[in-house]
Amino acid sequence: MKKKKPFLTQIGCLAVPIIGLPVFCLALSIFMLAAVFIPGRAFNKTAVSTQAVITEIEINSTSSGRGFRRVYTVHVAFFTQNGEAAAASINEWNAAMQEGKIITILYDPANPQRIQFPSSSTVVGIFVIMLGLAGLTGTAAIIKHIFITPRKEQKKQP
Repeated sequence: MKKKKPFLTQIGCLAVPIIGLPVFCLALSIFMLAAVFIPGRAFNKTAVSTQAVITEIEINSTSSGRGFRRVYTVHVAFFTQNGEAAAASINEWNAAMQEGKIITILYDPANPQRIQFPSSSTVVGIFVIMLGLAGLTGTAAIIKHIFITPRKEQKKQP
């Protein structure tokens, strides 16, 4: 009876990309989580929520090697917790935003020009968490397929 080669020998040079890709995705997602949530947590601890009115939506087009890209700048006016009038802008936009509409923002009391929309970090965070879970699941499935399944098959053979 011909002896079967170990599974890792059968797949040969594909072992590194097969194992490396999910590990890379997982590492990238952990890095993205750190990049999104570490600075965001510091801002969210000191940020104050308030109502602001959209005063202007500025649309600029930039060109790159792949064509034109629109950059939306939303200008808002609001009152700080001290009652002072403030204005700020942010490069985030969605179709529900219109000039004159009242929206909720977070602002830094030490620097009221630094603002953020409450939902912006949530959407990115959910995407990053999903990517991390996909990388973790892929890594676990590949490790199981490469290391655990061949051992079970070897034990079954007399």
